[in-house]
Amino acid sequence: MSHKGAATCRNKSFPPYEDLCIMYAKDHATGKDAQAPADVVEELEAEKNGDKLDDISEDVECTQIPTPGSNGEEQNARKKKRRIQSGKDNMVEAMKEVTIILATQLKDASDNLSKAIIGVVAAKSRSKINDELLKLLGLTTKEHHKATKLIACQHELIDVFLSMLDVKKEEWVKGLINGDF
Repeated sequence: MSHKGAATCRNKSFPPYEDLCIMYAKDHATGKDAQAPADVVEELEAEKNGDKLDDISEDVECTQIPTPGSNGEEQNARKKKRRIQSGKDNMVEAMKEVTIILATQLKDASDNLSKAIIGVVAAKSRSKINDELLKLLGLTTKEHHKATKLIACQHELIDVFLSMLDVKKEEWVKGLINGDF
């Protein structure tokens, strides 16, 4: 919805644009410190008559005229940096949380795997107990069952029993059944 006569100027640079923005942009948008043509004429006449900045009273502050983009762009840049930093902070926190969760789950999985391996090894060892006890001909059936129960319930006893020489197993089993050790 632009002027028909301005169609040829579309997408072309306009060098005085920056200067015009400096003079009118904020004043026109807010109405603050906007000057009417009569004010401009009055200022020009005052300059011709020799009224310069020397006549300005001491209580008037001199301020720098903001350029379009100097203050606004700086604020936008700061806001953008804060948003980016905030996003990075959020990302770091999220990564920390994920890492903690993964570490916990990995530890649990490791513990479960260790227990499963120990259980498999213990089951293999327990299955060997009965075979080894059957080799001991000096045991009664009751002693055989009691020895199986006593040895199978304690992992240390399984290891000791299976690592023993066959000639010493019967004596050791009878001592275990009698409560000698």
